[in-house]
Amino acid sequence: MVQSLEDVLGEQAKKLVELRMASNLILSTRSHSSIQEELAGVQEEVSSLKAELRLARGDLQVLNLQNGSLKKLSVLLESLNAKIIHMENNVPSDYLRNFGTLSGMTDISRMGVKKPSQESFTPHSVHTLSAIKQNDRYEEHHNCKMTLFNEPTTCYPELSLITQEEFNQLPKYMIGRQTLETLNNFLVTINSILKAKYSLLALGKNGAKKKGEFDLYMSFRSQESTDAKGKGKVYFFTAEDYHRQTKTKLDKTKLNLLTVLRHCKRLREVRAAKAIQYAVFESLNLQDNHN
Repeated sequence: MVQSLEDVLGEQAKKLVELRMASNLILSTRSHSSIQEELAGVQEEVSSLKAELRLARGDLQVLNLQNGSLKKLSVLLESLNAKIIHMENNVPSDYLRNFGTLSGMTDISRMGVKKPSQESFTPHSVHTLSAIKQNDRYEEHHNCKMTLFNEPTTCYPELSLITQEEFNQLPKYMIGRQTLETLNNFLVTINSILKAKYSLLALGKNGAKKKGEFDLYMSFRSQESTDAKGKGKVYFFTAEDYHRQTKTKLDKTKLNLLTVLRHCKRLREVRAAKAIQYAVFESLNLQDNHN
């Protein structure tokens, strides 16, 4: 079909009119700047979700480590239970009666009940009281964990979680889109880092060697000897400690959360020679944790 030049120009003019109308409709309903703002908001939300996903991955790794420790503890408890059942089935009843008598006298002495007079002592009772005194002295220097598993008691700081009231008082520009749950999950991760670090320091050189972490132990000690000088005991962690424990870095989101924790007086920032230290606030009490 042959078209004249006028027909062709007419069709093109019609298409130009339609395109102009479509452009005017788009410009009237949504400006270019508003589209950019919405895209920027979407990008920010995606970045926040990525950060939360990394935090969740770090928490999962911590839970996996704790799960492994609980499995080991379960195996030890099963072994102890089997030994107790074996003793119950094989230890003579006379020994069990003597043990019950000894336990009863120990409880009486601790309750402050008056002991029998000197005239009522027999050679057997004198021997029994001597055993009680020895047992009491032993318990003063050894706890249950040291007796069963030969592990020391560790002392490390534990940061308390942020309350809803504290969270509500935070400036909006500081907390941004983060939630209370995200902030407290980050706190739990920090507590696990402090626990791992100061549990290793509590082992001493020999314990660290047996655990195969002597170099890390000496690194921690060298930091303590220079950074805690003149200030007493300072409990802290670094970005390197965070990466070692969680396999993730302190990105911009986590650094913002650290700023929030400093505002809430959970941590303070110490500028050391080699690295920034995030120290536990001095007013916080230490938790004696018996694992």
